[in-house]
Amino acid sequence: ADQYDAEAMMAHAVLCSLEKNVDGEKSWFGKVIATPGVKKATAASAYTNLGVMLGEKGGREGEIAMYERALDLDPTHFHARHSLALAYGEGKNFDESMRHFRMAVDDAPDDQKRHRALKDLYTVTVMKVNADPQVRTMSQQQVMSMFTDC
Repeated sequence: ADQYDAEAMMAHAVLCSLEKNVDGEKSWFGKVIATPGVKKATAASAYTNLGVMLGEKGGREGEIAMYERALDLDPTHFHARHSLALAYGEGKNFDESMRHFRMAVDDAPDDQKRHRALKDLYTVTVMKVNADPQVRTMSQQQVMSMFTDC
């Protein structure tokens, strides 16, 4: 198998996904990753998809590890960065989530993805503010300053 086969394998994985064949999907993504000479962006997409699959099963540590592997291969891979930020947010690691959302905003390939990442950045910022027990004792100006940090 070579890099061109890897693209076909990605297509097979997507077909398995559409058919709700989780085992087939996982198998094809694994084959993509193991293919010598696979394009970094293609392998990053496979790792990202494996991360999503792990996240759907509640395996947050494995999910995060897959996104990080994807980003090791392709640091500007939007979907890996965005998914990593979401995973950190779901785990209530708000600072890491916000950091990765900022990078997703900066590296977004188009305005639609930039707006989605920015919306999610604001959502995580609100989650962080709401999770802070000191917010009840803060003035409105102090609370608003938390948003300027995002």
